[in-house]
Amino acid sequence: MKFTWERIEGKQLWFDVRFADHLPRYKLAQKYCEGKKVLDIACGTGYGSKELAEVASSVIGIDVDKASVELAQKMYQSKNLQFKLGNGQDIQVEDESMDVVVSFETIEHIVDYHQFMRELKRVLKPGGTLILSTPNYLGEVHKNIYHVSNFTTIHLIDVFKQYFSDFSVKYQGKHLFPFPGRGFWQVLLSWFWVKRDVKIRDEKPSFEHHVTIIVAKK
Repeated sequence: MKFTWERIEGKQLWFDVRFADHLPRYKLAQKYCEGKKVLDIACGTGYGSKELAEVASSVIGIDVDKASVELAQKMYQSKNLQFKLGNGQDIQVEDESMDVVVSFETIEHIVDYHQFMRELKRVLKPGGTLILSTPNYLGEVHKNIYHVSNFTTIHLIDVFKQYFSDFSVKYQGKHLFPFPGRGFWQVLLSWFWVKRDVKIRDEKPSFEHHVTIIVAKK
């Protein structure tokens, strides 16, 4: 699997540093997934889906990248966990079949994000929960070539208002390395002396946060 800083195997040496903020989001999602049928859309290499499967009745992880899905199938095997190749704009899941949908760091990769939002809402049961996150564009000072849609917190809220009337906003982390090539320096400096702030907050912090998280009820 080609290394792009966008996908990484959970057991690789630098995972805990480069993606230190990812697991807290999955730990947050676990609180909504106990005993539930869960869809993890854009599951990557599956480390987060595995976390969700520890509490959920069943988890389906879907990703558009074949190599990632194959790696997830190999690494994380459980009776209540399965991985499939698929597209977030045409999710091969029945209408109103999921209690919880989790989608972390996905919407920014999609041009037609409204179609994506319609699909997320379609597969959710009435009363179901969507947990979605995306980088806060105000914390980005260079263009990520893999991000085709960028969201400030205000923009993301405006999008959600078109699909959900009941949702809350959470804020995660300080962006300590907002410059080109930050992935390398983030790993190098964090290994030695810089500790990243990966805390998830209910109140908007005074500093510019790195990631916006929205929890919505259908």
